[in-house]
Amino acid sequence: MILRRVTEHVRNQEWTAIAIDFVIVVVGVFVGIQVSNWNGAKVEAAQLDEQLRSLRLEMEDNRVRIAEHRAAIQSQYDDAAALRASFAADTPDPDPDQTDARLMNVYRIVTFVPERNAYQDLADTGGLRRLAGTPLRETIASWDATLAAVQRMNTDALMHRSASMPDLTSRLAIGAMLEHFPSPQGDVPRSRFRNDPQALAQDRALDNYLAVRLGVNGATLLYLDQLEQETNALIDALRAHD
Repeated sequence: MILRRVTEHVRNQEWTAIAIDFVIVVVGVFVGIQVSNWNGAKVEAAQLDEQLRSLRLEMEDNRVRIAEHRAAIQSQYDDAAALRASFAADTPDPDPDQTDARLMNVYRIVTFVPERNAYQDLADTGGLRRLAGTPLRETIASWDATLAAVQRMNTDALMHRSASMPDLTSRLAIGAMLEHFPSPQGDVPRSRFRNDPQALAQDRALDNYLAVRLGVNGATLLYLDQLEQETNALIDALRAHD
């Protein structure tokens, strides 16, 4: 209809009417674009709000996982310290079963695997980019960096055990240690080979392994404390955003 009217005005050389029609078209297009942009921004804002709510729930779940992982790492740290203290004593703990249980706990590697589905969805859809320059984005970035430090400690522990494994398996009675490892098939059959606490006390390679595990687990505990604090801060920031 507008085109027909413009054509008629041109034919009649009604320049004022033509100018008015032109302004109407331009304003209509502009308003249409603005409405479309507004609707798009509203949809993006609603999506971001929903993603941040999901991230908060995910972080609340991760807070529990952090506590559980910290307890496992603390247990390993305590057992490594107890073994080194026993081996350093004039008379090492004569209980081979307790020694085997502690060795098994220290020998295994406990990795931290947090929930990251909501975080990844936020990153994949540009939500993190839309938060750029905000305190919330800085809090998320700090949490992610500390998580990377915890996972780097896990990697270091795995690499060190892999490098030490040939030497350790030639020195330790792994079968005796496995008797103290939870098995879904039930109790592990008793091994004919036993670990002698007196002999292990003289094993420098084992002492080196325990010392490294103490260092790695000690650093992991520090990073986990920091990650717990940053998780709480992130949860508070996400609640404030709701």
